Amino acid sequence: MNDNKVFCPQCQNQVVFIRSAFINTCPACGARFSRSDGRLVDDVPGAATAVMGILRVLMWVVVVMVAVAGVGVAVLFVGCAVAMGGF
Repeated sequence: MNDNKVFCPQCQNQVVFIRSAFINTCPACGARFSRSDGRLVDDVPGAATAVMGILRVLMWVVVVMVAVAGVGVAVLFVGCAVAMGGF
């Protein structure tokens, strides 16, 4: 039986890749390689970029909320100081 075993550069084993449309997947380590040029396909950067974008937006929301709260505390302090005749 002709299994077409190939060398997986990721796990260093002789394996038979699982073939799909444009991707070969190593059954031993799960590494995914492009069928056209044989380069390792890395799905994480796309997902990581999306997560980082969401985290960046949430960070800006928190920064704006802290700034608004800081201005509110400053206005309250000045208002109380003026009302009590401190200024």
